[in-house]
Amino acid sequence: MSENLWLLCEERPKEDVIKTILEIFYQEYNGNLEDRDIKIIPRIRKIKNNMYFDFIFDVEGIESSLIKKVYIKIARSSNRSSFVDYLVFHQENEPIPGDSNNNLIFAIEETKTGDSDSRNSGVYQRGSKFVYLDLYFKDDSVKKIMLYNNSMKDSESASDTNIFGIKMLRTLGVEIIGRTLDDRYDPFTSVQELIKFKEKMSDPPEGNVPIKITEFDDKIEISARLSNPVEAYNIGHDPNIGAVSLITSTLRKLGTEKRIIITNHGVSQEYLNKTRGNKLLRIITSPEINATLDGLKISPLNDLQGDYWTYEDSSEKMVSIFLHLQAISKGKKHLYENHAGSERGYFFNSSGEEVPVPKTVDPDLINDVDCELRENFKDSKGRVKIPIPDLVLADNEAISNILLLEAKKEEKVLEGLSTLKSYDIFKSAVLQKSGYDLDSIKVDRYVILFGGVSSEIENLDKKVLLQLCSDGKIILNENAPEWIKEIFK
Repeated sequence: MSENLWLLCEERPKEDVIKTILEIFYQEYNGNLEDRDIKIIPRIRKIKNNMYFDFIFDVEGIESSLIKKVYIKIARSSNRSSFVDYLVFHQENEPIPGDSNNNLIFAIEETKTGDSDSRNSGVYQRGSKFVYLDLYFKDDSVKKIMLYNNSMKDSESASDTNIFGIKMLRTLGVEIIGRTLDDRYDPFTSVQELIKFKEKMSDPPEGNVPIKITEFDDKIEISARLSNPVEAYNIGHDPNIGAVSLITSTLRKLGTEKRIIITNHGVSQEYLNKTRGNKLLRIITSPEINATLDGLKISPLNDLQGDYWTYEDSSEKMVSIFLHLQAISKGKKHLYENHAGSERGYFFNSSGEEVPVPKTVDPDLINDVDCELRENFKDSKGRVKIPIPDLVLADNEAISNILLLEAKKEEKVLEGLSTLKSYDIFKSAVLQKSGYDLDSIKVDRYVILFGGVSSEIENLDKKVLLQLCSDGKIILNENAPEWIKEIFK
């Protein structure tokens, strides 16, 4: 008998990725997926004159003997640490956190990042999520997948870092989809092979400290700076955190029982004594890894007793993801997304091309922006930091109205309203420079809110477009643009 497919994700679910996940499912279970368009629709109920969001997204356009329905919900790590992009459950009822009867079949990490975008983040940082996942799911019942979506498919120009990372992932049992892999990417078969491969890798750019692995009779040392910046003495170097997680886990997978010591890390005992919930510390202090930081005493973290995941119920991205999907399901256009800073993302220019959003801009290139505002956002190098909205929507393909939207939790509404002025920089540095004719396009800025008790809300500020209350009630500003009102009719 067919059952439902439940997809839990931390970021905005994308139709092309959902379709790829369905294709993976059908391939795994020997079924066929018809090549048709799918839609992700927020489930909205109307009670009298009020609208309520059920915090479920229905996937429409699927007919199958293997699946009844496909549902999506927003989830997160139970301890707000590390979470893969998609958990896929094949079962009739909604998954319950901590329920041993849940039928979790896939854990999927999806990325567009290739070597041209970053030497490390696509492999090390994302790959470490599987190491963390393995602390909770210790058997092979969950299939782990790294999905390269519309990314670098040709492996011929791959960097040593990329090859090294993928070889470790495959050693750990992660399946790579969306990349063409030759024998350079074969899993490691021994500790010595891994160390020899790392020794032959080219050094990183000047200013970066290379990671070195040295094997002794009774121990293996991994030299890797973890502090960022150096003088912070913390654990904040994300690429190296990912690399150390992968390397230590792969060494254990290859069978070494030697002590693993991380050296030249730059972390202080004072930092360790006060830190809580650090992902790397959870990984290296786990019984499966059992590594140490040279010269420091680490108290094992005991907060892995709960479940790996829970449902999201407090982040402002609940309202931005909801509005985003509601708008595009009604044929409106999205230009940019950065839900709660979950992923910086790409911006659609006036030609419909995806382009990265710069972090800073030369102040001379945005002379139309107020001088004081430019000064307030200058960095140490004299460049102007570009504040980015959580969501940018447009009314239609022709585009006569663009909305720059700042999502906030209900209690931070004033902080959100004060942010809107800074979008002058985004308007000039991104919208205008991307070919949009701002003389003919009306650009509006609003705050959108999540949370609050619906019965206590009377009127929204004129610059608050919409509020999604904790009980799911949708409160729309009566002065909202007409095309926004239309998507809720």
